[in-house]
Amino acid sequence: IGYNKWGLNVFKKIQGDFACVIYDQKSDSVILARDHVGVKQLVYTIIGSTIIFSSEVKAIHGIRNFTLQISINKISEDWLMGLW
Repeated sequence: IGYNKWGLNVFKKIQGDFACVIYDQKSDSVILARDHVGVKQLVYTIIGSTIIFSSEVKAIHGIRNFTLQISINKISEDWLMGLW
C-alpha cells in the first residue's frame, strides 16, 4: 500500500528493521530493499533468468545446481562504498 502511494520514497518513511521484495506490475520490475542500517539481511542471486532471494544465505546455498562463489573484488568494492 505504501509503495503504491509513495513509490520508492516509501523506503525513506519506513522506520525499523525490514527486508522486502516488491513486484511492480506497471513497470514490470522487481524491487529488493532492506533497512538503511542493514540489520535485516537480503541476499540474492540470479541464475539464468531467475532471481532467487532470501533473508539467509543458507536458503540459497541449498538450491540444486547452485555453487557458492565469493568475489573478493566485490566485497572490497562494497566495503569501500560503505555497504558493509
